[in-house]
Amino acid sequence: MKKSTKIFIPIYMAILVLSSLYIKSVLRESPLDKKSTKKIEEQAYSINVTLKVNNGINANTYQVQKENTDSVRDLLEEVRNNNNFSYEITEYLHKNEIDTVNKIKSSEGYILIIEIYVQDITNSLGDEYLKKDGIYELKLIKL
Repeated sequence: MKKSTKIFIPIYMAILVLSSLYIKSVLRESPLDKKSTKKIEEQAYSINVTLKVNNGINANTYQVQKENTDSVRDLLEEVRNNNNFSYEITEYLHKNEIDTVNKIKSSEGYILIIEIYVQDITNSLGDEYLKKDGIYELKLIKL
């Protein structure tokens, strides 16, 4: 046993040294090309947007003046705070679901979505910036 132990210790040490050299070479930083990282800052200006709400029972239209750097979620909050409007959203990791609008839940087989120019933006409410003279529709659709 002593003979095998004497052989394994140098082999083990060699493996440790070689693996540490390999890890060092893999993790070594390589210089990246420095590109111009000028961030185009968007100038904020006031825009008029419209929110049309059709929850299957009632249809309402709200005109709001916001800035172009605000999101659709900001629009919903503005309408909620200044009008007789309420909504509830459940946020999952991979999607958003609008549960109720004006205390009315969607029926079985139907969902509530927000659209602009016939494009569903329900899953990107916080990321979608408001468009000038945009007409956003919160409506009930059949699955």
